[in-house]
Amino acid sequence: MVMAIKRTLGSGYRWLDVGMQMFRGLFTSAHSYMIFFVTARCNARCEFCFYWEEIESAASRRELKLEEIDKITKKLKHLLYLSIGGGEPFLRKDLADIVSLFYRNCKTRIVNITTNGLQPARTEALVERMLEENPNLFLKVGISLDALGDKHDEMRKVPGTFAKVRETHDRLRDLRERQRFFGINIATTFSKFNEDEIDQVIDYVDSELDVNDHTMTFIRGDAKDRSALDASLAKYKWAVDYLEAKHRPQSPMFRILHNVLRMMFRINIETLEQDKMIVPCVAGSKMVTLDDQGQIKPCEMLEHIQETDRFGLGNVRDYDYDIPFLMRSAKACGVRKWIHDTECHCTFECANMANVVFNYRTWPKVVVDYFRKPKMEAPQQPVSQSALHQITYVD
Repeated sequence: MVMAIKRTLGSGYRWLDVGMQMFRGLFTSAHSYMIFFVTARCNARCEFCFYWEEIESAASRRELKLEEIDKITKKLKHLLYLSIGGGEPFLRKDLADIVSLFYRNCKTRIVNITTNGLQPARTEALVERMLEENPNLFLKVGISLDALGDKHDEMRKVPGTFAKVRETHDRLRDLRERQRFFGINIATTFSKFNEDEIDQVIDYVDSELDVNDHTMTFIRGDAKDRSALDASLAKYKWAVDYLEAKHRPQSPMFRILHNVLRMMFRINIETLEQDKMIVPCVAGSKMVTLDDQGQIKPCEMLEHIQETDRFGLGNVRDYDYDIPFLMRSAKACGVRKWIHDTECHCTFECANMANVVFNYRTWPKVVVDYFRKPKMEAPQQPVSQSALHQITYVD
């Protein structure tokens, strides 16, 4: 009885702490969402990856050290949501320390980490450390899965990747049994390479894995093999509907996040169809991107698509690791004005998710979707429709 009361009180305090940080993140003008590429090193060689040039030059890059990240977090002071990517984040042995710095110094309470799943034992150990050292942290780990069996190995250019993904899932599933504030996500990239087998991936995740959510991103950026970009919009729309029919999270927290993702999917589809801004972009204001060398950008896509470095805002090493100060510079103000004036738009899922969260007009729809009865029937297969994906900006 006493233990049950302690668990209840502890859970209540966790939700109160997370709720307070969410309120602060949503209703202040400070940066609330950061995408942090902690390393460009990677143990896979996906030819549909937009980050391939950085990965291939990883050995020569000046990766931020832990003590530098400590300085960044102390001057940032508050950050609600941290999304960690790479490269492969779990190649950094100090990844758990990085998460703890943001948790302690910035009161970051929501962290998402994407992994290719190639290091099951290390991933389990580091995730367990993160959860033990940061008791009020809501942590999500997204495991990449783009096809089944040998096809997934071929897409990732590493034999045995599919088996490692399954092992990583199994280890994290067992860990989740002991950690209520931990969720497992499957992250699928939709491209020309897998568009005709995407239903098999969705079915496999639904029937064979035990995950909190399954997300699907539309291929973007400057892929090494540009044929991957020639994906069918019609098939993507069908896949989004099929995924919705197959998967609906049960956890209240994940249902909220899932509904934000649903709206993001719709925004992406409308952006591809209409080639215009659907929801105002918060990149460079509420959302900011930090790369492994300390470069600050409004988002990860502008430089890839525009093929110019004029959207880089500066390096934290040149601003005494003070991101708020850097973001008040004339360059940063000018880029934010450009984004606003040109109605900059793209299909970058993280940016459009932030656009939903930090735009009050979208909230009623998210709430309605939370109580909406899910579809029970899968949609009809689409006719083939090839639409070369290209993010468009107004000059």
